Amino acid sequence: MELFTLRHIRVRFNRVTRQVYVQRPKYCGGTAVFKWEHIMPANFGETGSDMGGTNVVNLFTFHPYKTGFPVAQSVGVGKNTYNPQDYKDEWEFIRRYMEDGPQNLPKPRLSTHLPMPFHGVEGHISPMIHLAKNNPSVIMILMLIPVFLILLPFYTMGYFISECLCWQPRWPKVIRQAGKPGKPGKPLPKETTLSDYPPEVQKAILDNSQEWGVIDDETGELIDYGQFKRPKKKASRKRKTKATKQAEKPIKENSED
Repeated sequence: MELFTLRHIRVRFNRVTRQVYVQRPKYCGGTAVFKWEHIMPANFGETGSDMGGTNVVNLFTFHPYKTGFPVAQSVGVGKNTYNPQDYKDEWEFIRRYMEDGPQNLPKPRLSTHLPMPFHGVEGHISPMIHLAKNNPSVIMILMLIPVFLILLPFYTMGYFISECLCWQPRWPKVIRQAGKPGKPGKPLPKETTLSDYPPEVQKAILDNSQEWGVIDDETGELIDYGQFKRPKKKASRKRKTKATKQAEKPIKENSED
């Protein structure tokens, strides 16, 4: 049954509270709350580098030097795409919604959570079509024929079964009511911190933060990790032998009067 279980990590943007909510299973860290100002697009940057042609979703990161959390946390939003411009367009839509509101924005296309057999077709057939376009050879076409005839129906049916066996979990009540009109005085969802986790999980996160960090070669300290700094190693003093001490003594020169 676990094989046919589809789990989505959902993301919620609240422009009233200026927070981002990430819904995850408890074994993946549970539901997390971040500030909107701390979000960073990870698929493209100001340098023009992007992840075009990789068929991945739009990746957003909450970096430790902004959140104060020991490790970086990332979440994928949207559908897989090969077009790098799709990442930028989706990010611009989200940014304008959070900064300016839904005015002057195109109405997004809504999808249903009901199980549909065709949901699994698009996700599996798109990489095959992309592969055939980039490698239009007879060998590639012959290799894709059994994939279309055998594997694609199997994957599509498995995806449909997983949708039938799953359900969308509800958001916590404090998140559902946050920023809604007619709910004055409701507390804002608390931003996720290290203290929200059990002691053994906190220790594991702190240990992992030393592996995630970028270390300055000159100082030996972590870069951009806020208060979570790796302690400096004290230089060990080497014991000097008797011969070494005698060699370090200054030699007095005999001066003739």
